[in-house]
Amino acid sequence: MFLALRHLLLLTLAGVLLGSRPLPAQQRPIQLAGSGLKSLDQEAVQRLAEQALGRVEAQLDRKLQGQLRLFVVEREEQLDPELRPHFHDWTVALAHTRSGRVDVLLPRVRSEPPGDLETVLRHEFVHVLLGQLEIEASGGTKHLPTWLHEGLAQFCAGQGLFPSYEEALAFRAATDTLPRFYHLKRGFPKDATMSRIAYAQSLSFLTFCVRRIGLESILEACRGWLSGRYSSIDHALAQETGQSFGTLAAEWRKELASGGNLLRQLGQNCFEVLIWLCVPLLLIVVWKRVQDGQRMRERLERIERLEDAALERVRILEDAPEVGMHEPRQELLLGEGEYVEEEASDEEEGPPWPGRTQ
Repeated sequence: MFLALRHLLLLTLAGVLLGSRPLPAQQRPIQLAGSGLKSLDQEAVQRLAEQALGRVEAQLDRKLQGQLRLFVVEREEQLDPELRPHFHDWTVALAHTRSGRVDVLLPRVRSEPPGDLETVLRHEFVHVLLGQLEIEASGGTKHLPTWLHEGLAQFCAGQGLFPSYEEALAFRAATDTLPRFYHLKRGFPKDATMSRIAYAQSLSFLTFCVRRIGLESILEACRGWLSGRYSSIDHALAQETGQSFGTLAAEWRKELASGGNLLRQLGQNCFEVLIWLCVPLLLIVVWKRVQDGQRMRERLERIERLEDAALERVRILEDAPEVGMHEPRQELLLGEGEYVEEEASDEEEGPPWPGRTQ
């Protein structure tokens, strides 16, 4: 009995040790390549990429089919020729959904979201998994709308590409100048500003839909339409939830125009809002301290002037020549050192009083 338990323990320990070893490159879900890896810790990049992929797979409820190739390059010339024309000045990485390839331009990677490596990889891995879903469900004959692709990618990455465009969205919603979603089905505008607005709009609307009907309902509608069970993605969503993207878009625009999105942003950033509200109070306190200090300096200067004036008068008195007793002089100090002289005169003799002898 003891020997059997010992053998079982040894086998378990061996399995744990073997399982903790990194898999060979051929068996790993992500294959690394590219000149940019020379300056990086490849094992750390591998772990980060696999962690990002695992999170995206859990969110989309879908596993990667086959192996994904991740190219980290140092120069634009080293990018995939098919992807290079689609790189904007602000693009960090792009995914080739059909080939399962992601190219990352290393000099554009930043330390903070949305430009950090993990956020970038999660964004691009969403495109790869959705691309595989399109091929698997429709044979590559159908493609999800671009706004849905980009909305899901930003949502699953946990960070929008252009968070500062929230105010622009609210303004355009209030003035009814937001791009229509049917214009964002097969790509985004070439204009840089309008392209950024399209990215921000896609995330904002997708987040609204998730809040209303849930991510799983959206993904199920995508699978239902791609597989041919429904005639359109709107039809699929209506069958799954009783609502369509059209009705949800109208509600989203109304909420955005009425400031509901702004209130939500304030709620999500309560600490930052409180900090900004404290700034005017802090400025008022600083201004009052400066004013009090200035008044105190003026008061001290006035006291010093009075003291100097008093000392000057004392010096004048000490330096004045002595006068006779018949001409006494009195100096009366007044105010801020002013004085007047009073000359003492002899008492005038008047007529003798009655009963007075001369």
